[in-house]
Amino acid sequence: MNFNGKVERSKDVIKKAIEEFGNDRIAAAWTGGKDSTVVLGLVRETFNEIPIPVVFVDTSVKFKETYEFIDRIKKEWNL
Repeated sequence: MNFNGKVERSKDVIKKAIEEFGNDRIAAAWTGGKDSTVVLGLVRETFNEIPIPVVFVDTSVKFKETYEFIDRIKKEWNL
């Protein structure tokens, strides 16, 4: 499967999860790292918004730049 196929497959999985559980019974865990940011971006791209709660736990062991990135994404994506 090529990259675009993998992206579409991921979006389908996200859609099915939200359809099955509802947006009041599912949440996205976000650390501000690359992997969870990609997942959150896929949710946003799929629905043109983020229709589920986003859970962020601050472990206070992140770099200053990571916190700056988190703050920027929170503002830009209306989290």
